[in-house]
Amino acid sequence: MKARRALLAVSTYDQNPQTQILDLRQMAAQRGYTIVKEYTDKISGLKAKRPGLDAIMADARPASSTW
Repeated sequence: MKARRALLAVSTYDQNPQTQILDLRQMAAQRGYTIVKEYTDKISGLKAKRPGLDAIMADARPASSTW
């Protein structure tokens, strides 16, 4: 299987990213992918700092990549 990372994002604190994860895991499996790490953001996409997005981008850099 091919390893992939997943970013789950919701824009308000009353939303739950876990509602996305089951569908995302199922879709990944159907396409032959294994999700090796999940990142989560509970913040508006308009914000400059988004911890989950920043983390997945940092991990995607060649020096630390395990894709």
